[in-house]
Amino acid sequence: MTNEEKRADDLRRAAARETGQLHVEPWRFVDEDEQARWLRKAAAEKPNGTRNARPRKSSGFTPASDSQRSKVKGQPCIVIREDDPCHGPVQPAHVIDRSLGGDGDELGVVPLCHHHHDAYDNLRTLSILEFMEPRYREEIQYAVGLLGIVGALQRLTNEQWAPVRTRERAA
Repeated sequence: MTNEEKRADDLRRAAARETGQLHVEPWRFVDEDEQARWLRKAAAEKPNGTRNARPRKSSGFTPASDSQRSKVKGQPCIVIREDDPCHGPVQPAHVIDRSLGGDGDELGVVPLCHHHHDAYDNLRTLSILEFMEPRYREEIQYAVGLLGIVGALQRLTNEQWAPVRTRERAA
């Protein structure tokens, strides 16, 4: 029996006790439809019995402040190279999204065209760290201040980083 099945069975037994039933059939004798119903209920609740908060449906769009928009106005996309022409006007791209603690500070954005902005935020395939150094060093420091070194590194590169331990600590 898996942990999910145990939680579902516990919920089923608790509901039976509340209705005054003294004897409840063992889980293995319960039909598949009833098991599926209790498994859905168990999945919708945290282990301590409280309901999981349903995620708020959001477009993911966090508008830039006026100062952030004025900062990037007229700037080229930081990713542009001779062999990679940019795809339209630049947008203020949040270095650290507001959902992760970013705010309306000017240091919180860099100029990206729509194509590169989408690759950075939505597709999570673009690393902007190498394009930010050295011109946008203050923006990198802003990100480190909000998320710490590893968190900023993960966000700016869209990669998972874990420190490598070179030797085991002495016991």
